[in-house]
Amino acid sequence: MKKLYFVESIKANVSPEGEITGYNILFEDVEITEKLESPRRDNINEPYEIQEGRSPFINNVYPTVPIPKKAKRPLHEGQYVYIDGEHLISAISNSLAKRRRADNRTYRERLLSERGIDELESYYSDETLVKSYHVNVGHGNCTIILIQDHNFYQIWMVDCGAIDQMNHINYYSNIDNCFADIAHILNKDKSSLFISKFLLTHWHYDHISGIPYLIRDGYIKQTTQFYMNLYYEHSSQCMNEVLKKLDNLHVSCYEPTSFLNHKHPRKTIAILHPNCRIRRKYSHKDPNSRFVSNINNSSVVYSISVVGRTMVFPGDIEKDGLDYMTMTRTCQNQPLCYTDYYCVSHHGSFNGHIDIACQGRSCYNTIGECLCDLPIKKAIIMGRDKAFSGIYSPAVQNYWKQILKYSEVDASGKPCKAYVLEWNSGADSYL
Repeated sequence: MKKLYFVESIKANVSPEGEITGYNILFEDVEITEKLESPRRDNINEPYEIQEGRSPFINNVYPTVPIPKKAKRPLHEGQYVYIDGEHLISAISNSLAKRRRADNRTYRERLLSERGIDELESYYSDETLVKSYHVNVGHGNCTIILIQDHNFYQIWMVDCGAIDQMNHINYYSNIDNCFADIAHILNKDKSSLFISKFLLTHWHYDHISGIPYLIRDGYIKQTTQFYMNLYYEHSSQCMNEVLKKLDNLHVSCYEPTSFLNHKHPRKTIAILHPNCRIRRKYSHKDPNSRFVSNINNSSVVYSISVVGRTMVFPGDIEKDGLDYMTMTRTCQNQPLCYTDYYCVSHHGSFNGHIDIACQGRSCYNTIGECLCDLPIKKAIIMGRDKAFSGIYSPAVQNYWKQILKYSEVDASGKPCKAYVLEWNSGADSYL
């Protein structure tokens, strides 16, 4: 019997030599996620709960990207298909798929109407203290940044996965423990904390599944400034849920492109990629936007600079996205070689590795050489080893060697709640 699935992600397995050996394709079982969604539609503030260990995702491995029956081109992310035994069949006309795509478009358009005045710029004194928590959320990314200047403080977040999409273990308690640690530092009640800025790299499940919990617990409020690409369609159940909850809060939304760098010359937050609006599909109404079918290469690359220290968050950007970034030279607005701390792209997979040809600067052969012009003090991999084939690539691990840190394990290899870094001194610890 054929069942309806949503194509959440397509990841190439890349050998240490750079050869593609196959493709991991992650499918969302629509029947399961619809059942989870139904009982809680009347209470929009409650995230859906899934029985631990029962994942609504299946991961299949293919030697090449298949072409579904009744389709004219190979399978792509964001597509709805039927799986009938070993066969894939296009489900473009399925009524539920149509409803989800329509909901996705409606919520994105509503949030676009909430666009505020760009406020990337912030000013801090030499006495500002900065601490980042790179949270163990299984396979996913989640970073909390505390910026404290005497009695003033702000909390920023970059991405927030919380549920491991492969084993479906909920790691939100690790996020909550980090907020408890911040409350202790600030001598405040945890319930009084809130996020000032949320920077989203892209719409994959492992980067957004924790957002509904942040809303439920009051960490995200109407005053939270959201930087995210609302022009990119990815009509998964999780993205639709996040959009619906943010719309209900009426948060202010900002489009992160490098255009903002010219408006804010001090660049506390600089956008290294993209240099223009990115969409999944071509729009005749917006011909100057860029078409990107691989959602990983829609990732916003954020460079955050405070107290004379800079950390780069590249999301899951892969080689094509890095090539485009260097060819268009958007990274020269905030040169990568000024980076102190680097969050390794795409969970340490080879296709996100920076030791590839740099297309934009003749004085460097690779982006890695650019980064190593001034030695990186710390490189951080966020994710879970062996969650997918190809992540935690030995080539990437060997490249960073002694300065490489992990969000899931401490220095002795034991599981931890978070890797914690003090930007001012470079001192690190684990929760």
